[in-house]
Parts: sequence; C-alpha cells; structure tokens
Amino acid sequence: MKILTNKTELGLQDFQEILTAHDIDYRYKTKLKKYYLGKHDVLNKKGRPNGAPNNRIVSNFCQYISDMSTGFFLGRPIAYTTDEVNHDKLDELLEIFRYNDESAHNLELAEEASITGEGFEILYMDADAEIRFKSAPSEEIILVCEANLEENVLYAIRRYRVYDFNGATYNEYVEIYDSRTVSYYDYSGTRLVLTNTRPHYFDAFPLLNFRIISNGVEILKMY
Repeated sequence: MKILTNKTELGLQDFQEILTAHDIDYRYKTKLKKYYLGKHDVLNKKGRPNGAPNNRIVSNFCQYISDMSTGFFLGRPIAYTTDEVNHDKLDELLEIFRYNDESAHNLELAEEASITGEGFEILYMDADAEIRFKSAPSEEIILVCEANLEENVLYAIRRYRVYDFNGATYNEYVEIYDSRTVSYYDYSGTRLVLTNTRPHYFDAFPLLNFRIISNGVEILKMY
C-alpha cells in the first residue's frame, strides 16, 4: 500500500489514521492469498433445500498462474558479473547473498509479488552484525511517500500480527522506519504505544518495493 502526503514529518495521530485506512488493503491482499491457497468463496456455499446437489469444486488457476509466472521469471537463478576493478566488491556482495540464500529469497519475493502485485524486502542487521534481508508479507507494509513526481519514501510501516497458540486471538504490532531509525509499537485498536526505538544502521530506507503488473493490473486480479 502506498500513501502520498505533502507533509515532511508525520505525528502519532497521522500514523494511526494511516493504519485505519490500511484495513481495506489488508483485507484485499489477504483475500488474494486465500485464492492462491485454494480457499475460494465457493467452499462456503450453503447447502440447498430438498437434498439438491451442492457441488463445491475449486479449480485453482490462481496458484497455477502465480507459480508458472514465477518459474519463468526466476527458474534460473540470477548471475552477477563485473570487471576486474570491482571484483573484490562483487565478492563481498556475493558473500552477503550466500549468507542470506539469495536465490531462494528471490523466488519467495517474486511469488509474493505475483500473488498480490507487489513484494517487499526488509534489510536488517542480525545478532552477529551481518547484513540480512527478508521478504515481508505485502499486506503488512505501507509506504508513505512525498506527493510529487519522484514519490520519495518518507516512512515505511510494517503492521503485523502474532497469534496465540489457539490460532484465534492475536496481538498486533507496528514498526515504523524512517531514514535513520526504526520505532516499535504495540498496537491495540487505534492506539499506538511506543516500546522501543533504535537505529537500523543503513544510510537509506532498509525496505525495498518490487511490483509485478501487466498493463497496470496485478497478475491475479486479471483472472
């Protein structure tokens, strides 16, 4: 989800309003993922009177389309080359890629984008001070951008749920990234409670957006 604003800085009330508006996008992308998993609306079809047939057949073309497009796109892992001058730098980059299993990560990122139209990659430092990157569920991410032609990112918001063991109840949390720090919030209803703030150690936003669309329309939305 992308939000455009003329403001250069946002306050807590602004973020709470954005999270409220995000509910629609969250439900829409969650629905697309259910289609991919074969959890189609026809399975909830109510029984008919007088014992009439109530066929509930799922033809999961959603998963077929997504998997095929991802396979054609990244079935062969990406290869990287450079000239001799930058060979040492490439070796350093490839070492980071190996540490993160970059080939598998790219497939996961592309699959996410093929289902919902976009994928997000979060960069972070692990406990050993190594660079890591991870694909984040697209329904969890909100980009707040400048309302101009360049649409530079001002903030990136990650909103996610941690379910209890019963799988029915959950706690909701929010991470807000700016160009220098990431702030952590407990999110109950429409109330954000700050729990921690720390630097993310990157010189730019540690979150990248990848989109897969055809003629301006998401792949699965066309079907």
